[in-house]
Order: sequence, then C-alpha cells, then structure tokens
Amino acid sequence: MDNSGDLRFTAIDCPCEGLTTEIINNEYTDQIKVYPNPANKILNIEIAKDEMSASVYFVYAADGRLMEKGQLVAGNHSLNLSDYFSGAYFIEIRDKSGNKLA
Repeated sequence: MDNSGDLRFTAIDCPCEGLTTEIINNEYTDQIKVYPNPANKILNIEIAKDEMSASVYFVYAADGRLMEKGQLVAGNHSLNLSDYFSGAYFIEIRDKSGNKLA
C-alpha cells in the first residue's frame, strides 16, 4: 500500500488456509490482464480467449478472507472496489474445470 490509498493486486495460488502465495505463469498468463495495479476504485480484468469463458475470479484480503467472487466470460470486466479499504489484495482466476489460470 502506498500513501495514495490505492489497492494492490497480485495473481496468486490461494487456498487461503495459511495464505501461501505463488505467482502463476502458464500458457494463459498472456491471455489475462488485470489493471491498473495499484487500483483505486475500479479493477479491470480482460479475458482474451473464448475457451477461458466461464472462468471464476476470487478476491482475497491479505489475511485470507474471501472478499468477492464472480464469473468471467471472454471480454472486459470491471470490479467496483469503492467499498474496499486501502491495502493489499490477491486475485485468483480459475477456469470452469477449476484449473488455475492466474
């Protein structure tokens, strides 16, 4: 967190029962864009490929609490962060089979 009050996001592997983190790099890494980072009020998620449709996102607080989850389809999505407190948050994206994409 910086002094601007922005929220920072990191793509992780998070079962969040001990909050272990891992940056995911796979064949889909270049097909998913999450920006801006840090974010202030809106976080954008772009899913480039149709075969990644029906993906699910999870947003976790630094202490491992699930803050939000939802469904993604190919295209652009915006998450409203205006109710989030300043701090670090983690995002996980899985495909419809449960495989980690980011």
